[in-house]
Amino acid sequence: MTGYGSGSQDDPDRRGDDPAQYPNAPTPPPSGGTPPPAGQGPPPGQYPPPGQYPPPGQYPPPGQYPPPGQYPPPGEYPQGQTPPPGQYPQGQYGGYGQRPPAPTPLDMPKEVNWASALMIITALVGLITAIVQLADRTGFINAIRNANTSYTDAQINSAYNVARAIAIVVGIVFTALYVLLALQVRRGRNWARIVTTVLLGLGIVGGLSGLAGAGPGTTKGLGIISLLVDIAIVVLLWLKPSTDFFNSRRRPRY
Repeated sequence: MTGYGSGSQDDPDRRGDDPAQYPNAPTPPPSGGTPPPAGQGPPPGQYPPPGQYPPPGQYPPPGQYPPPGQYPPPGEYPQGQTPPPGQYPQGQYGGYGQRPPAPTPLDMPKEVNWASALMIITALVGLITAIVQLADRTGFINAIRNANTSYTDAQINSAYNVARAIAIVVGIVFTALYVLLALQVRRGRNWARIVTTVLLGLGIVGGLSGLAGAGPGTTKGLGIISLLVDIAIVVLLWLKPSTDFFNSRRRPRY
């Protein structure tokens, strides 16, 4: 006779301590999901993976469970059932993960072609004009002497050399910048169109101010031509075919 509190092998509270003592006990289901009701479970070793138990009331009769590895793949669960966590189809819930299609790039219209050609021609003409003016040393020195009557010959020659160096550097930089902008405009870069418009706008304001002042007729005539070319470039860049072209080349933002 055992004393009070001493357990025995038949004590129900101690079952499960040693599974080898109970060979007929059913194999417990794996963790995760909803286990089947009593009497409807599959044979030992054929439990579905965690999270793939069917909902209550839809368990197949005993002996009809599919073999391991043949449970329905993700996306083929019956209507009204939720697939296990982490197996939701990508991009099919609430529109998340779906990117709008990028616009089809348009071919360069003739308006952009003309505008970029005028930009390159204007840059080259400006560089040639600066070289020709600097080549006329006598005329340039006379202009400096007339503007600074107190200068000596040495000061005039020094001013001419400084002005020539500055004019050459500015002319080369201006020409290179304008050609690069023209090439980017031909590629449909909207930022290049905006920068070109700003620079030409400043040039137009300066051209109008120059026409209002005194000067020889030839200089004013060249100023008018340059002003009309700048206005034509701006108009061509902002016509509807040009705008459609630049919009089609924009990279979509997500």
